Amino acid sequence: MATFSGIIPPTVTLFNDDMSIDWDGTLRHLDWLIAAGVHGLFIMGTTGEFTLLSATERKEYAQKAVEHVKGRVPVIIGTGGVNTRETIDLTRHAKGIGADAAAVVTPFYQTLGDEQLLAHFGAVANAVDLPILVYNIPVFTGTAVSTPVLAQLAEENDNIVGVKDSVDSASLMRNRVQTLKRVRPDFSILAGLSEHLLNTLMLGGDGAVIGEANFAPGPGVACVEAFRKGDYEGARRGFLDLMRVATVTQVPGTFQAAIKEAMRALGQTEKTTVRMPGTPLAKEARAQVRRNLEAIGMLQAAPPSAPEPAPVDDLNAEATNTGAKMSVANPDI
Repeated sequence: MATFSGIIPPTVTLFNDDMSIDWDGTLRHLDWLIAAGVHGLFIMGTTGEFTLLSATERKEYAQKAVEHVKGRVPVIIGTGGVNTRETIDLTRHAKGIGADAAAVVTPFYQTLGDEQLLAHFGAVANAVDLPILVYNIPVFTGTAVSTPVLAQLAEENDNIVGVKDSVDSASLMRNRVQTLKRVRPDFSILAGLSEHLLNTLMLGGDGAVIGEANFAPGPGVACVEAFRKGDYEGARRGFLDLMRVATVTQVPGTFQAAIKEAMRALGQTEKTTVRMPGTPLAKEARAQVRRNLEAIGMLQAAPPSAPEPAPVDDLNAEATNTGAKMSVANPDI
């Protein structure tokens, strides 16, 4: 089995109203996820708004998370940045605090080819003796890591141990598994979208890093655990439950804000602040998150509001007109 597998939530970063990090709430959330049976934690991924944290905050968060988790599950720290020097610095820090691995996203806001990607990831791997997962999310970085590049990185660097693919493509996941598992059978192949959990497992991949697990880890965990036991019908049921969960955050606004709003609706936090340029969900989007949770049975629908009582004079007039006598109930009874 690959070292990193199963359901690994990319954890949210909770903020106070003044935009400072709510450390108590953020760390309590890690406890809740571990108690729910997740197989690891990915700290400071896209869901965790890592691009909106300073380098000092990123290091502080990494250290607090590792110290708090205390080895209960593997902790992967997102250490990617816009340049190689910054990435190496953050990855060295992750190793120094005892993280289990680093997830390194492709540098963004620049056009990179295969030669540059090989040089960047190779430099990080050579500089820091820590397991590294390549984080491929071209929709946000503008650069996709090809399977041949991953295969070369896996062949040339023992500590590049896996990939997290946030790409909506079943054929990509098939190609990853068929190619990379031949190069390194223990190479972790993790889907970054919940829709690709089950097909990734069935192809021979290892699990998923999915934001919905922040507020509903159960379905994904159930799918993976059933699959590992050979209970494929149970895995299918867990996956279908996960697909219902995936509809919850399909509302206008940023997905980070939607995830936090789902957590708030379920009583998991009161903190839904996102850092600018992100903004909180609009009123209708917040209501839609709640309706989505109600539709899949995760939240009980609020009872309809009772109609306003009619004035006493109107009631007595109505009673007189129908030949009945009505009296006002004693409010003290």
